[in-house]
Amino acid sequence: MVDKTLLDNLEFIDTHAHVHRIKDEPRERFFRDLYGERGQSIKKIINIAISYEENIDAMESVEGGGERSVFKDKLRDSNGVIYDKVNYFAHGIHPKEVPQTVFGEAYEMSDSIDEVKNIDSLNENIDAIFQDLYTICSMSDSRCVAIGETGYEFFYSAPYKYKDLQTEFYRRHIELAHKLELPLIIHHRSHHDISLGRENANQEGIKLLRENKGLLKDNPGVIHCFFGNYEEAAIFCHEMSFVLGVGAAFLDERNEELREVFRKIPLDNLVLETDTPFLKPKFINSGYKQNTPLNIPYIANELAKLKGVSIEEVAKVTTENALRVFPGLKT
Repeated sequence: MVDKTLLDNLEFIDTHAHVHRIKDEPRERFFRDLYGERGQSIKKIINIAISYEENIDAMESVEGGGERSVFKDKLRDSNGVIYDKVNYFAHGIHPKEVPQTVFGEAYEMSDSIDEVKNIDSLNENIDAIFQDLYTICSMSDSRCVAIGETGYEFFYSAPYKYKDLQTEFYRRHIELAHKLELPLIIHHRSHHDISLGRENANQEGIKLLRENKGLLKDNPGVIHCFFGNYEEAAIFCHEMSFVLGVGAAFLDERNEELREVFRKIPLDNLVLETDTPFLKPKFINSGYKQNTPLNIPYIANELAKLKGVSIEEVAKVTTENALRVFPGLKT
């Protein structure tokens, strides 16, 4: 636990959350806690759409007579106003959602879909999807601060079957971020069982990012929920100028390689995140069955112990890093 007296003057940013996916009753309680004593040090939260449907729903229709977004309704107070701490958004299609986005209901009967051999045959459909994303992110009231999350999902068998399609969507997200001058939120997840013969998501991501390095910003974004070795971390941070997202995974002392990465990588290259409501820390009794941004101070405190610095230093530097990578958070 973190001494509450230490939190009075600290400011944290959760750079990766899906608050809209917290279940209804706990979500209401979460907002009470976020604006109470427990949440006073948590100042800003980036809320990230996952599916194509969530992205479309996030656009409040003007032509449709001002219909309100159900996606954003889950982030409103009793007066219909979006809570200011979560009024920052990232738009993109999670790599796990890519096949569903392209094939729709047919993907649910995945045995009926052959492996994609010719991406070009799907270009018209993909063009329309990314035109929608461009429209959403360009709206003056979108509050969009980043593009993503995009990348590679190699853990689950079904989306892995469509890795070439994932690559195409990854590349399109990079192009969209370049066009809109926004940072990227990158998701790389490999499978721990190397006997399956699946590629390493970090290594495949490094290849694609190098191929498109001319499209990346000076502060190109974050490698969300980083899980890998020091060599990969150094490439992302020092060669490409990404920051690494630090969640609760390193709290498990069995993840010594990851802990060593965060010991070695400078604090200037790290930001804090929770991936709410997923990846609930096993070692924190937060009072919630799901993960929430309320766990950010605990993650920061453990990171401070790991690096041998104060929690004040972790709060100051990671917040500065988040504001540097996501300039839209300054508004």
